[in-house]
Formats: sequence, C-alpha cells, structure tokens
Amino acid sequence: SSAAIADRPRFFEGATAHFIEEGIPEMNQVWARCTYVNCWFVGDHESLAMWDRYGKVAIKSSIVKLKEAIQSDNEFCLGPVNYIDYERDMMSQANAFSPFFHKRIAYEHEREFRILTFLEENIKPAQEKKTLDEGLCIPIEVEQLVDSIVISPNATEEEKNEVMKLLEKYSLANKLSGSSINRVPQF
Repeated sequence: SSAAIADRPRFFEGATAHFIEEGIPEMNQVWARCTYVNCWFVGDHESLAMWDRYGKVAIKSSIVKLKEAIQSDNEFCLGPVNYIDYERDMMSQANAFSPFFHKRIAYEHEREFRILTFLEENIKPAQEKKTLDEGLCIPIEVEQLVDSIVISPNATEEEKNEVMKLLEKYSLANKLSGSSINRVPQF
C-alpha cells in the first residue's frame, strides 16, 4: 500500500535508500513469482456476483476440511483476505505473505479466503527471470474436502451435462446440489 511504502524508511531504519527503493520491490516481485495462491469464497449463501464473474461450478466445503484434505508435504499459509484502501491503509511490512492476503476494498463482496504455498526452489530461477510454472498441482483427498458441488444458475444445459459426466466419471454425482438462486421462493 502507499501508506506502507511511505513508512518503509522508518520500518527499515538504517537501510540504504537503494535497498528501500529498489531492493524491496525486487524482492517482492521474486516472492510473488514463487508463491502459489488458491482462492475460496466464504459465505453461508450463494453470490450471484461471484457466479457471474468466476465460474460455472462451486465446491462447498469448510476451512477445516480444506486443511485436512491437502495431501502434500508443502507448508501452507491460510487466511482471510483483508480489503483495504491502498492509498490510506497500512499493510504489514514484517510479513512477506501480507500482500497475498490484501486486496482493493472494491472487491470486498468477494469475501475471499486464501491458501498459499511458497516454493523456495523457485527463488533463483525467479531472480534470473526464468519462466516458472504458472500453476501448482496439490494433491487433495476429494471425498474429505467436498460437502457438495453446485452448478451455476447461469449454466447452459450443455454445461450442466458436461459437469454431470465429470461427476459420474469421478464418482461424485451423489455430491451434486442445485443452485438455490433460481428456486422459486415459498411464500
């Protein structure tokens, strides 16, 4: 955030101007290239805005189940996103993961929870500006993770059929739950 950048000389007291003005931004870019983020919506109800913007299928689960379903030796950092005014609000300089858990206040309707991991082995290639993998496959225990799978209220019949085929292929058809958005309310 602008406020945090303005505070760097105080926070990094004794550091050279070169380190503050060039070193820290360069380290942040390297760190970003070595970090992999997975985002989840947190809420008790569906969000039409999220359906419109992000997809056709949602997995209903819980944070506890998400943590327990991960089948990887990688270390993970999990937490809610903080929505801030980047011109005014402070963001921690002491935690290198802090930027990954902040987002512009205009996105607060997303109510995001993130899980991220950092690959140390990517530091040197990132510093050398080499191409890195754009994604990272993390094995999960699907049965442990999934409470239900919801198809978007905006999905076409063709899209619904494709999802059903995949759910049947992976023995998850029993997890299918329809969207509540298009249900007629009972009065």
